[in-house]
Amino acid sequence: MKKKVTHILKKDVAHLWPQILVFLAMLVMFACEDPTYNRHSNNGLVSFINLLYLLLPLSCWLLVISLVHEETPIGHNQYWLTRPFTWTDLLSAKALFLLAFVNLPVFLCQAAVLAANGFSPVDHLTDLLARQVFFAALLVLPVAALAAVTKGLGHTILGGLLLCVPLAMAAALPTYLAPGSGWGGLAWIRASGVATVAICGAGMVILFQYTRRRTALSRAVLSGAAVLVVLVWAAPPWQPAFVLQSWFSTQQIDSQAVRLSFDPRHDAPLPASASNPTPPSNAVPPAGTRLEIPIQVASIPPGMEVVADWTRVQVEGGGLKPWRSGWAANWGIRHEASGKRWLTVFIDPDYLDRIKEASIRLQGSVDLTLVVRTNNLPSYRFIEADVPGLGPCSIAVSSRVECFSPLPRASLTLVSGEGRSLFHSPIDRTEVYAPYPTSPWFGPLQRYSVAVTYFGDDLMGDTILAVEHPVAHIQRSFDFHSLRLADYLSANN
Repeated sequence: MKKKVTHILKKDVAHLWPQILVFLAMLVMFACEDPTYNRHSNNGLVSFINLLYLLLPLSCWLLVISLVHEETPIGHNQYWLTRPFTWTDLLSAKALFLLAFVNLPVFLCQAAVLAANGFSPVDHLTDLLARQVFFAALLVLPVAALAAVTKGLGHTILGGLLLCVPLAMAAALPTYLAPGSGWGGLAWIRASGVATVAICGAGMVILFQYTRRRTALSRAVLSGAAVLVVLVWAAPPWQPAFVLQSWFSTQQIDSQAVRLSFDPRHDAPLPASASNPTPPSNAVPPAGTRLEIPIQVASIPPGMEVVADWTRVQVEGGGLKPWRSGWAANWGIRHEASGKRWLTVFIDPDYLDRIKEASIRLQGSVDLTLVVRTNNLPSYRFIEADVPGLGPCSIAVSSRVECFSPLPRASLTLVSGEGRSLFHSPIDRTEVYAPYPTSPWFGPLQRYSVAVTYFGDDLMGDTILAVEHPVAHIQRSFDFHSLRLADYLSANN
């Protein structure tokens, strides 16, 4: 069996060496010129790098498709069916080819990029292996499965377009129908679910084709797997996901710690300096009218701060049927130096118009992350530093600090001298909360940036860049009675 597998592998290398060279050349050029860690001022070079973003995956897919079509599994009259080797020999040879000429070069390139930028590939070995899993699950195996149910390159391209275009539109639809319902820091769970479905679906298609060559069934399985991937991707946040995230807490928090209650001692509106932070560039506010409810957050463990990730509310009163929001991404618990805090919630505007003058009951739950702030960096004289848990950071144009990291374990937040947050974390918590990287892309590094100026009541010299490390994920409920929602309308509506 070993000799047969080796023979098939050598034959594939001899036939596909041009595609191999093209892919390796694209991979090496992209690794050398990736704008994530290289600055390019030449417009022609920038245009070429942008073109590489398209050519690199296309050259990879061309190699995968050509490999499968060397012995196409469609039909019962293929020449390889008369050869003295089994489907296991053929499939083993194809798998070895992909490992040797696709996965291994990508792995080595990523390790070299990490080493060249000051990261130890050994320390990030787990991250590199995780990237290989998602690379294979989302960029290699689905293309191999599609090639296994099509006869030629043209048919594969057409099948890919017919399959991907409507599914991509369906996957993007929830963003417009339910803004603010994204997964946020828990997106790695959704990405893991998508990868699992993709691996299982593509694996079943490939197995069916090479063992039974039942193309109609395989195409049905491929279409079903694609639809299931879209359903998983478009699914709204669900409670078990946060429970799963809480398993990755590095510290145990007492059940009596961090309690939320309505604060009747202050009914002042949220100050402009606290109510208008700059959210991350990809943040989408939930649909609805924004309310700022004055709250108390008691028993926060010493040295920690709370970050609100998701909120679910229910409004009752006014003789109307209760209104429920479902889980929605929250722009955070606002607070100022005096210690006053506000909880941001979003309520359907039509329902709010009918109930805002009534005495209502507001109850719900908030998914919270406790963070520890370390390594405060004065923003007004920051030049560069190696930030623990993040990576090398330096001042860039337009008064921004830019960092790049293979997998950030911490985030940067601009705070005032009193410790009050001025901005939401600019480092996407989609990455910070994740125990492993979920990106299938060829590059191992990502760039993040944060503005270090603040136009408000705080002077430049009073602000600092705080490094925040998430240590625990908890959920807390609240139940507020006898509220008049008209009193808490945000000035930002």
